[in-house]
Amino acid sequence: MWSKTGYIPSMDEYLETGMTSIATHTQVLSASCFLDPSLPNSKLRPPQYENITKLLMIIARLLNDTQSYQKEIEEGKANFVSVYLTENPEADIEESIAYVRDILEQKKKEFLKQVLMDGFSDFSKPCKYLHLSCLKVFQMFYNSANRFDSNNIEMLQDINKAIYIPVEVGKEKQPLKPDLKPLKPVPDLYSGATSAKLKINSQYFNRPSSKHWMMRSFTTQQVSWQLASRVRFCFT
Repeated sequence: MWSKTGYIPSMDEYLETGMTSIATHTQVLSASCFLDPSLPNSKLRPPQYENITKLLMIIARLLNDTQSYQKEIEEGKANFVSVYLTENPEADIEESIAYVRDILEQKKKEFLKQVLMDGFSDFSKPCKYLHLSCLKVFQMFYNSANRFDSNNIEMLQDINKAIYIPVEVGKEKQPLKPDLKPLKPVPDLYSGATSAKLKINSQYFNRPSSKHWMMRSFTTQQVSWQLASRVRFCFT
């Protein structure tokens, strides 16, 4: 409606309307009925939404606006980034985005308090965690790029990881084992040879470095090679 009339809303006016048009509340509150069938109708269509739901709506809108402002400026649509620039003409795009991100960080902290701490909301714990899961989905779509409008195969992979592929916890990756092939048998060089114990008695050997005479006895393995009838060893 604003784009047709050319009306430029204030930041508060835009955020009040934008947090509703993102339609996050219709998704999370309807799904809450499946988690908590006793959820009263007053929670589904309240005059004032719970703070946890309102924070989710604001965060989802601002996440969307930080990634879709270029497209919406070209189409003449209102966006929180462009509305901030209108109210602060001395600022540039980077400053406007930084301002939005600061608001996002503040709202996320408030939101996590609502989810993780007791006494802030009348919702049951499963409903609170459903709000948190919904935030994670918007984070996946708009945290680093406008992946909602992009035809990216990485988006499909992330959806599979988030919904279909089970999470592996506590499983350590086994080290890769080397592909060892069995060694070929070593040919027996002494195949068919008969062995016998041979005791070699040496005579008295004169060692040049010593004046002592020594008697040594050796035991070795003999194979059936042709040897002389008498073997004389000489050590120098």
